[in-house]
Amino acid sequence: MRTNARIGSCAGVAAAVWILAGAIGFNATAADAPGHGRQSANVDPCKLISAAEAQSILGVSVTAPQSSDDGTFRHCVYSSADKRNYLRLEALNAPKAFFERWMKLKEHGLPSRQLGNDAYTSSGVLLVWKNGIQLNISVGDDSGNSSVQGLEDAKERAAQIALSRL
Repeated sequence: MRTNARIGSCAGVAAAVWILAGAIGFNATAADAPGHGRQSANVDPCKLISAAEAQSILGVSVTAPQSSDDGTFRHCVYSSADKRNYLRLEALNAPKAFFERWMKLKEHGLPSRQLGNDAYTSSGVLLVWKNGIQLNISVGDDSGNSSVQGLEDAKERAAQIALSRL
């Protein structure tokens, strides 16, 4: 149960950013809310990274991916059998201007070292954009065997693979 709540946090981060935007004076409207008036991405994030690639990224065996679609994001989660390690991808149709506007809002967001201008990390989630698709990528390790840098590197490796297929 704890893992499911943590894994579901990426969409919550996006919604929290939208709420914060209004609080700090960004002229956000309901149409600016993540996914508002948009359909889920027209790509399946489970097709952007294979189970073998997820296993390589996480360094542990993974179960078959769990996919879902909440109408805003399409989700894909690869996890270890004990759920202590996971790779989560979320895909959203997003125009470049939408993505750039959110990047500007995230003053504490960090640009990606390897992925360039269309990628940044915020609240532990790597957000990347290509060809009208925003991907939110998170990696977790509850075993305590991964460093913060190791988790960041894993997210960037996942992004490189996924972006090559968009």
